[in-house]
Amino acid sequence: MQAAAPAWAPPIVSSASAVSARPRRGARAGAGAVRCELAVSAPSSAAGSLAPRWAQRTVVIPPQRRGCHLITPKIVNGIRDDLSEFKCGMAHLFWPDDMPAHIKSSMFGCALTIPITDGRLNMGTWQGIWLCEHRDYATPRQIVITLMGSKSPMTIDTNSCKCNMTI
Repeated sequence: MQAAAPAWAPPIVSSASAVSARPRRGARAGAGAVRCELAVSAPSSAAGSLAPRWAQRTVVIPPQRRGCHLITPKIVNGIRDDLSEFKCGMAHLFWPDDMPAHIKSSMFGCALTIPITDGRLNMGTWQGIWLCEHRDYATPRQIVITLMGSKSPMTIDTNSCKCNMTI
């Protein structure tokens, strides 16, 4: 029997899924199904830090010449103090759609969401935040950055993870 979760703790989330693959020739019916159950719970020592946290900043990017420009360092410098307080969460970047043509907006978009892990934007080695300037006479761009998350990550209870495979 499991102990009851403290009153402050979020409910334990369990998910189960069954995936059926095409059975091998000669295999019995129902073979090849995989069932996994995963329990996610909050660490008990993080009572006060699980409350959702929000921060929002506007970063002004100076005018850029026509072309695509890596602006990740400017974005990170603009949110560095707030970003360091997040253990996990999401960073949503939005800039107004004022490009000269709608096709450019549909190709590049005007918003971006990036995961936050351990106080840093969780991007791969070759990933970055880019500004593609299409105008001949550029103006400064205002980018609104909203950080959402918590100071303490949700943890996976590996003792409750069960995977059974039938072949």
